[in-house]
Amino acid sequence: MSVPANREALAVLRVVACGAATQADIPYDSAEDAMLATNEMASLMVAADTKARIEAGFTVAAGEVHVEMSIDPRGSGAWPPATWEGSLEQRVLAAVADEVDVSGQGGVLARYRVSG
Repeated sequence: MSVPANREALAVLRVVACGAATQADIPYDSAEDAMLATNEMASLMVAADTKARIEAGFTVAAGEVHVEMSIDPRGSGAWPPATWEGSLEQRVLAAVADEVDVSGQGGVLARYRVSG
């Protein structure tokens, strides 16, 4: 799915993350983790460039949700941003996701997995 890189569009991504978590049949607290992880990663991307679009893919597997997100920044294009290490977003993702990868490999800037 593709949404504008702005704060208003974050709600759409959170709802889709919750729907994916529901389809994965994971517990409610893990569904909240999926929404929180999606919100934090998208917020980081919004901070990178508010004129771009966020591309997000949600894959449901047995008991888990895999998320891939990317953005085509018109600015410096540095990823992860210099502010990533020690950021609130990094700490939240480390706490709620089972795996986090922000290496930018394969054109996808961020991948994470949340399971129940």
